Amino acid sequence: MHSSFRPNDSATHNADNLPRSAGPRKLSGACVHCKSLKVRCEWLPSAKICKRCDAGNFECLPRTRKKRKPAPTHEDLQEKAHQQDRKIEALLVQWDQLQMSSKMARIMGGDKPQNGSPELAAISYFSRGRGAASVPPIVTGCGLYPTDILELFNIYFEHVNPHFCLLDPGLHADPSQLIWSSPFLFTIICATAARIKDVKLCRRARAFARDAAGTALTDGTIGVDICQAYLIFSVYAPTERKWIEDRSWLFMGVAVRMAMQLQLNQPPHVAYTERERLNRTRTWLCCYCVDAFHSIQFGKVPMLSLDDYMARSSRDWYRSSSLNGPFDVYLSGCVQLLARMIEWKENQCTGQQNKHGFVAFTLRAQETITKEMDYWNAILERTLDKNVPSIHNYRAGHLRMNSAYLRLVILASGFQCAQKHFSLDTTHNREILQLSASAAREVIQIAIDSSFPYPYLRYAMDSHFLFISFAAAFLVNLLRPPLRPLLPSPTHCSIVRLVSQLVAVLGSPQIAMCQRHAPALHSRFLVKLLREHGGSLLEEYDAGAAYGEWPWPSPDINTARDISPIPSDSSNGSDEVDDLVSSRQAYGASGLDTGVVGTGMGMEFSLNQYLQAVFDGTSGQQDCGGVEWPQMPSNSNVNQYY
Repeated sequence: MHSSFRPNDSATHNADNLPRSAGPRKLSGACVHCKSLKVRCEWLPSAKICKRCDAGNFECLPRTRKKRKPAPTHEDLQEKAHQQDRKIEALLVQWDQLQMSSKMARIMGGDKPQNGSPELAAISYFSRGRGAASVPPIVTGCGLYPTDILELFNIYFEHVNPHFCLLDPGLHADPSQLIWSSPFLFTIICATAARIKDVKLCRRARAFARDAAGTALTDGTIGVDICQAYLIFSVYAPTERKWIEDRSWLFMGVAVRMAMQLQLNQPPHVAYTERERLNRTRTWLCCYCVDAFHSIQFGKVPMLSLDDYMARSSRDWYRSSSLNGPFDVYLSGCVQLLARMIEWKENQCTGQQNKHGFVAFTLRAQETITKEMDYWNAILERTLDKNVPSIHNYRAGHLRMNSAYLRLVILASGFQCAQKHFSLDTTHNREILQLSASAAREVIQIAIDSSFPYPYLRYAMDSHFLFISFAAAFLVNLLRPPLRPLLPSPTHCSIVRLVSQLVAVLGSPQIAMCQRHAPALHSRFLVKLLREHGGSLLEEYDAGAAYGEWPWPSPDINTARDISPIPSDSSNGSDEVDDLVSSRQAYGASGLDTGVVGTGMGMEFSLNQYLQAVFDGTSGQQDCGGVEWPQMPSNSNVNQYY
């Protein structure tokens, strides 16, 4: 084999291992001057200077590594982040101020106060030595001077609080206290009273009330006054154009949850003053009522349980203290009626509604409501004397109407089951039909004879008009061809006459503030129902006749005073009703495909279906749909309500 070793390889290997000669070391990289010129740097042999610097007599400085900044410490990073947060917060505050200014300018429509700033006037009038403070935005945005604020509070406690007796005048009637202690409740009171005072102010105040509700929700602050504000806003929520846009249920849920967090469902602690204890209990009972009515209206399970201690022990609460309000007796009565109603609803959901025993179960439930109302009728007869203010007679009639309405909801549910599964010719089924029609008639007759004569009905909650119109719609739907044979012939005309007079009442200027007010919406919808199911009977309608023959026992209605239910400014009530009924373009038919306005035997007699049909069929329209409305008084400023 030939060896691969060559002599030259050994010499080369030895040369590589020899130490290199220690000559002058060449600096790496270009000097500062050459680098600035971006040229090659050539170093002189045995010298620490390059040729270009030597020729130009420059100081030849070698380039060194750039100094790196020291890494910031954790404390430095935290401080920088805090500075950025403060800057962002300041910018957001400026942005909110710009948005608020823009919104106020848009709401006010360019109007500017002429006699100084309302904010300064409110601070000066209501501060009482508190020093400078910021007032709620509604004061500045709506241009509310102290006289306007006092007027709005007077309107609220005179016209609104008697219907929804939540606030104690001893705690909440003084705006000089409430404007600082609870700006949210102050805003809601002003916005609610603005519905009555002025439509232009109402639109502005409603926007600020919504902003205040959202701000209170995001802030996370809780309190009895905030809970009360949400309750009022849920009950007197503005009418939306579409049923799906309604948000009253949201504010009601917030109020109930907040009340539970505040432990209002427990007996108040003795550390509170007597008036404050009553205030806490009253707030919880109002939550109970609003939740119960909401569950009935939407067909849902109530948030509060039947075994609620405060509700069960509230039968005599209205007389538990000398500081009880004059309207607490109606609140106690309403709570007890709703407790019986929730009991029926829970039993209905647990399976007792089988089709064979449901009619009997329904009859027992409505009898329970009747007995409960008899108990409160006796109390009201002892409580109310001849010298009592008229508002108490109105509220007593309202409580009786609630009882009749609750019985109607129960009986309508039983009637729906009976007409779906059985023949209505049986004794029990005919009894439930008679009781249903009598309960509906009682609701309407109380509205016409006991509520309309007083000047309080137009200030009622929107749900109040829902009860009345649902009763009327129930009667009108009994005129449909499949059900008409179940009623005696004279009863058909009686229903048309009764509902037609109700239409005139709800659409009268004494009740309807404008075309989008709740009674006006329901009135227009009832006109459509009358034309659909009672068209032939309308031709025979005689406004000068009495209610007509009613073959079943009528309730004993205590008429407030002898007054015609037709508006006083109308020369003939029949003309007003005929104008409404004979209109060619009443509404769109969007509400006629579902629920209470169906055309088949499987028609739903449920309140939820009826309410959805009303709002989806009427409130989405800007105009009256062609219906000729009674003219508002010339000096009225509520022609564009909402």
